[in-house]
Amino acid sequence: MRGYHSQKEKLRGWEDGIVDSYIFAPLIAKNQMRKYTSVEFPMWAREFPISWRDLDHDLLPHVEPTEGVVKPSNHMDASGINGVKPNADMPVVPTTQGNQMDSLKTTLNAENKPQDHRVAGLNCERYGGPSEKIAAEMIYWEDIPRDAQFVSPYATYGKTPKYLTFEPDVGGWNNVRMAMETATVLAQAMGRILVLPPEQTLWNLDKEAQQGDNQFTFRDFFHFDSIAAEYPAVEIISMEEFFKREALTGGLTNRYTGKVELPPFAVSSWNGHFRSSTDKWMWLRNVTTVPIWSYDDCVVGFPAAPGPEGVRSLEAVRARIPAKDQPWVAEFGSGITAVDAAPIDRLREVLDTRRNMCIYDEKYQNEKVIHFMGESDLGARLLVHFYGYLFFEDHHRDLRTKRFVRDHLRYVDEIQCAAARIVDAVRQKAIENGDPNGIYDSFHIRRGDFETIFPYSFVSAEEIYENTKDILVPNSTVFIATDEQNATYFDPLRKHYHLLFLDDFRHLLGDLNKNYLGMVDQREASRGRTFVGTHYSSFSGMY
Repeated sequence: MRGYHSQKEKLRGWEDGIVDSYIFAPLIAKNQMRKYTSVEFPMWAREFPISWRDLDHDLLPHVEPTEGVVKPSNHMDASGINGVKPNADMPVVPTTQGNQMDSLKTTLNAENKPQDHRVAGLNCERYGGPSEKIAAEMIYWEDIPRDAQFVSPYATYGKTPKYLTFEPDVGGWNNVRMAMETATVLAQAMGRILVLPPEQTLWNLDKEAQQGDNQFTFRDFFHFDSIAAEYPAVEIISMEEFFKREALTGGLTNRYTGKVELPPFAVSSWNGHFRSSTDKWMWLRNVTTVPIWSYDDCVVGFPAAPGPEGVRSLEAVRARIPAKDQPWVAEFGSGITAVDAAPIDRLREVLDTRRNMCIYDEKYQNEKVIHFMGESDLGARLLVHFYGYLFFEDHHRDLRTKRFVRDHLRYVDEIQCAAARIVDAVRQKAIENGDPNGIYDSFHIRRGDFETIFPYSFVSAEEIYENTKDILVPNSTVFIATDEQNATYFDPLRKHYHLLFLDDFRHLLGDLNKNYLGMVDQREASRGRTFVGTHYSSFSGMY
């Protein structure tokens, strides 16, 4: 989210974006975000610039270079594009007030073609405010009608209809969210109907007194209903609807026996069942095709065209890249691959030390139902950011896919609006604390089970202060997202900063479902001037 905001608010993208304002608290990992590293294990622990930099590159009309403008190139060497640092391929204009990127797009569209790239909105009237002017700060998504017209080249290849089903991840919320994003992108890339898991309890999302308020589908958190309306090529259905169409009509066969197999007890709905590997998930695995595409071993490759010729083309690209043993690391501003570079250059970057490419080949293209599991012991868990897992031979599809996530896979407006109210209140507190512009910094301090899981990330508040004091302003306002229940833990930080927490603003949340509070915390943290995260936390790495 912070990377998305940097693209909206900073004309040049990543080099003026989050790099110098995103650090981790443990000293050993403090400046990791200032390194441009290819996606490597643990790829779920950090954001990665290829997910958000230059996403609108192919939307800008061609502009002949003039003074201060650098023409795009398909290749970057160690000195950048044609000797100019990366991402300088966008017109450089004098700094003006307001949103430079939006102004640039508006001007270019007016001069070159009808406007086709509109800034989206956020109306919070039905959720208790704030005003549209205040809520606008939360917006990083855009409205791009041209993208909504895109149809995967695989959608009509072979027999139809074709589906993709998946199990929620077995971990906490941000692991669940990450796997859902990846599954959704896979469905969009494959041109398949996305089948959402049934309503169920998710791990640690059980904060409400009424058990019924702790049962969720992904529609409760994300705009899946809107996606279906805004993006006609992406069809999304419930598991119950999938049962009606296929499972209860004899449309699924056991891949081991070849016989038609109905769901356990021939039920029409799994709503309310827990997500672990019950006989129900085992049944679904047996009547579908289950790829074992381990994210730490392979990249999922999508040929530019369906069929055998497309597969051979992508295989030829992969064959030209030798295996390597050490991850590629570079300083920001050097050696970064352009988003429109040749396939071999882009694949080399994302593949890195992984040895294999799991190609979406003709066999998978013709399968009726592809299913992804949620367990790690079987090597098929989608605990991976989609942008470090999927590779598109066609760079236009790569950019469209990333924009699809940015512009559509966002939290529902109720969560965004609650966060907007609190961000506004935090800024007012910052003004009271002496900053006339209402600027605040933000921390995510993960405690809990990290003491045993990732002990080097489980550091004291004294250590956090010592490791971060050089990048923060004394007596500034700091918002902290945390699971730490002992308020005295923060005393060493409280001596130097004005600390604020979500609990300070509970009165602004109304009757918001308590299970949404972690999402609200993420959005508040994303608006801080400087963000200090917990290394190895998917909250810090994904927000």
